[in-house]
Amino acid sequence: MRTRTRIQSVMLFMMALVLSLSTLLIPAPKAHAAELGDVLYQAHVESLGWQPYVWNGEVAGTEGRSLRLEALKVRVTGLPDVHVKYRAHVEGTGWQNWVQDGQVAGTVGNSQRLEALEIKLENAPPGYHIEYRAHIENLGWQGWVRDGDIAGTTGNSLRLEAIQIRLVR
Repeated sequence: MRTRTRIQSVMLFMMALVLSLSTLLIPAPKAHAAELGDVLYQAHVESLGWQPYVWNGEVAGTEGRSLRLEALKVRVTGLPDVHVKYRAHVEGTGWQNWVQDGQVAGTVGNSQRLEALEIKLENAPPGYHIEYRAHIENLGWQGWVRDGDIAGTTGNSLRLEAIQIRLVR
């Protein structure tokens, strides 16, 4: 009987430990996100594949490694009925069709670079905007743009290497 009780105690302890450690591994939204909502995004990077999701202005992609972004997924949470739409300008293809809410913009498995992005919100409350900026081959970080403006370049054959996206009000 004692052995069984001890095993149950150890198992309960281990379950509590796993649960508490899992909260450390899942990034918490920024403090302002509770009132603004969150923007989550994931980049597919040359030779690395899909990176983990990042949010609210964090860097997706790489800096200083000369690796191209090949695809991107973006979604907004915490704002009911708000959708994020985006499209990519892809090497050799040009502008793709608009996608939304976590769908893939760009290509996976084709070794084609993203060269520019446009991102916008649909059904956003008044005063809400989505801002983003791109890190570009040989140029570094561009300034922030918003609400469907172009981040990156077209016609210059320059790869996007990283992106930051944030919601603002």
